[in-house]
Amino acid sequence: MEIQLVRICGIAFLCTVAVLLLKHIRPEFPVLIQIGGGIVILGAVLLAGRETMEVFRGLFGDSGLDEYAALMLRAIGIALLCRICTDICRDCGAQTVAGGVETAGKVAILSLCIPLISEIIGYAGELLGFAAG
Repeated sequence: MEIQLVRICGIAFLCTVAVLLLKHIRPEFPVLIQIGGGIVILGAVLLAGRETMEVFRGLFGDSGLDEYAALMLRAIGIALLCRICTDICRDCGAQTVAGGVETAGKVAILSLCIPLISEIIGYAGELLGFAAG
């Protein structure tokens, strides 16, 4: 993953330099470079993330905690998606929309965790019931 991160940073640095150099010469090119660079970086992140997902599946699959791993990976996916969306909205000057997306992401993660919270409360009730009895 470290080598992938170095490549991603290199791509981001090259895109930033190209944007800064071309901003005054041809104003339409920086937008295209940013979009293209963002797509390339997103693809690299998805490829690197696939390896990480396989490691998580192996770890949690063997321990019987695959349900919790799926929940965690969904929450991370929601957080990343909301972060990318809010960054794009903020770059375009839509602060209010970005705030709405952040709030929606937090609510989505909270609602995703309701079954887990219920299970934890159930375990706590059982423990308290055993301790009281």
